[in-house]
Parts: sequence; structure tokens; C-alpha cells
Amino acid sequence: MLDLTIETNVNHDLITNYLDSLQSKASGRFATPARYDFLRNGDDFEYFPEKNKVAYFANNPKEVYHICSNGGLFLAEVHNPLLAPDWIMEKQQLTADEYARIERRLDTLLQAVVTDARLEGPPDSLIFSKKPFDKVVCTLNKP
Repeated sequence: MLDLTIETNVNHDLITNYLDSLQSKASGRFATPARYDFLRNGDDFEYFPEKNKVAYFANNPKEVYHICSNGGLFLAEVHNPLLAPDWIMEKQQLTADEYARIERRLDTLLQAVVTDARLEGPPDSLIFSKKPFDKVVCTLNKP
């Protein structure tokens, strides 16, 4: 597993709850196509679905991220068919440019989570777990 910590000020429970809703929007930019359902066929996804989520990115390069929230928020694996036929689980399989792209995409994903959450009206003190309470902060702890 990559197990790269995702440092963010967005509430982790909110993220895991809203990732499912972002994916379920059939026409949304994060909606997971049926052809990627095989990526959910693992022990983590089957036995701990509330802690393990899949985030799909439709724009090129098409990628799927396995995000885990088990005492923190982690990027567990990356699937990019241009880089490897299966999940990328070793840190050295990714270049500095790929880590930078992944971090940008995670930030975009968290922005979408916050945007969706704000539509339902909770105060920012429930959306964000630490300062700043008015904008998303996202950093991927790279090796």
C-alpha cells in the first residue's frame, strides 16, 4: 500500500460521506463508470466500505484513487492503466510529476466535497476540522 497521508482541514467523516454522493451523480466528473467496478472487489472495500472509498477522475489521465479513512486520511492505492495494469501500491512506481498531479486532483476532489456539503447548509465549523475555516487545504505527504 502507498499509505500516503492526506493532510487536510476538511472533516474526514464529511469526506467519506460525500465521496459516495459525488460518485453516484451519473453525469458528474467524479462518477465511476461501471467498467471500473472490479476495482471495488477487495477485502477493504467489501468488509470496510465506510472507511474505504474509490475516487474516479474522468479527465486524462483517467485515474482511480483508493482513499482510506482509518484514524486519518490516506491515499492507499492509485489505478492508472497508462502506468500499470493493476493498483499501484509502491511509492517508487510514481514520479514527482505524478505525485504533484495526484495532489492537485485530491484538492479538486475536496473542493467538490465542500461545495456539495455547503449546499445542505451546515456551518463551516462542521465542514472544516481545523483552521482555516473558509477554504480547503490539501497536502499529500509524499515520500
